[in-house]
Amino acid sequence: MSGRYRHLLFFYIILQPLIDLSASLSERFGIQWLSFGSGLRLFFLLFGGIIVFFKLLKDGNRSLFIVFVLPFIAVCLMLAVNLVQKHPFYFADELQFAAKSVYYVVCLFVFHFFLDTKRAVKPVTVAALIYGLSFIMAIATHTGFPSYNFNGKGTTGWFYAANEIGATLAFLLSFSLLYAQKREWAWAAVLSVLMAMYVIGTKTAFLSALFLLVLATGYLWFKKVKRKWGILFLTILFIGTAPFSPFIQNLRHPAYIPPLEPEPQTAPSTEVSEKAPHYLEENPILRRIFSSRTYYFEKKLADYHDVSPLRKWFGMGYAGDYKDHQPKLVEMDVIDLWIGYGWIGVIFMLCPLAVWLIGVIRGYRRWKKLGFYRWMLTVTVLLGLGISVISGHVLFAPAVSFFFSLALHGVKASLPNVEDGNVASK
Repeated sequence: MSGRYRHLLFFYIILQPLIDLSASLSERFGIQWLSFGSGLRLFFLLFGGIIVFFKLLKDGNRSLFIVFVLPFIAVCLMLAVNLVQKHPFYFADELQFAAKSVYYVVCLFVFHFFLDTKRAVKPVTVAALIYGLSFIMAIATHTGFPSYNFNGKGTTGWFYAANEIGATLAFLLSFSLLYAQKREWAWAAVLSVLMAMYVIGTKTAFLSALFLLVLATGYLWFKKVKRKWGILFLTILFIGTAPFSPFIQNLRHPAYIPPLEPEPQTAPSTEVSEKAPHYLEENPILRRIFSSRTYYFEKKLADYHDVSPLRKWFGMGYAGDYKDHQPKLVEMDVIDLWIGYGWIGVIFMLCPLAVWLIGVIRGYRRWKKLGFYRWMLTVTVLLGLGISVISGHVLFAPAVSFFFSLALHGVKASLPNVEDGNVASK
């Protein structure tokens, strides 16, 4: 049975670019039948969650069972509190936010029980090639979508959100570089993904590509691995052409500092929201790093101070409080989870991530040897955590959290077992 699930997971991995394309085109053009991608992800969430739930019950692993159910308890508490106290309350939006929040949890547990990550490197590389080729086709046909709504340069190909596809490609690049050390055809995936990250024009995509290339090259040269010239050439080429990239052009252009959304003509309710625009106008460096996210954070923080204790403990729901059905996330994962699920809820929601990370740390304490596979996945996980903090779109963007969970599981599974009640690799 596990073998059957493993092959289904391989197939689901290869389907990821098609799922993202369908979701993007459905969102942009309102074509309902193209939304099958979201349906597939929902099916994976429900089916995978049910299988994991009953497997944990059958195995009798209480500690792991608690870790699995805590995020779902946080969701139930958030929905119950906001159903009564949040006005307006849009149940469909809140439920979608909840589903995205727990998606990474189901991914971690499904991979833990049913997937050998080393064998998954090949289907991930195939998926990376499809992502990259779709970018090439979009560019060649001049049908790609712009990365920015203002005057910034860059294209997302046929995908929807620039930061989300940039983060996704970062994980795919890491897996592709791994497989390129075994199979020559994988370099096509590496090249196409690099080109896609180059043309997106965001700091997430460009700096992630540079980060992974430099660290991969450094490792291969330090270890004196034979197959190192290809990646050295790509690193030099990427750095050499950087001045012509959309990202560098955006840095030179004042439009790259995203304009703040105009405030409604009403008096601000708190001192924090009153000072937020002025504070950011005096800090252009913060505006470049966080793209105005601190502005929205201060607004949400002001709203947070005014809500009831129950909503502070269990969350304000999707995007906190908003009017006219215009929700706005901060787009910093931990902050959005904290606003959405409160002090108690965010602890429940991040518990699986904490357990896996603790397992990785303990594994490294017992095993000092660092191969290229473990090195690349480790730096990719660290990169993913950094993206999550600065630009979001990792922990509860299903397209990204799927590959983030895969990389995190890969690191954990490559280290010695930790048989102490925490997550143990098979």
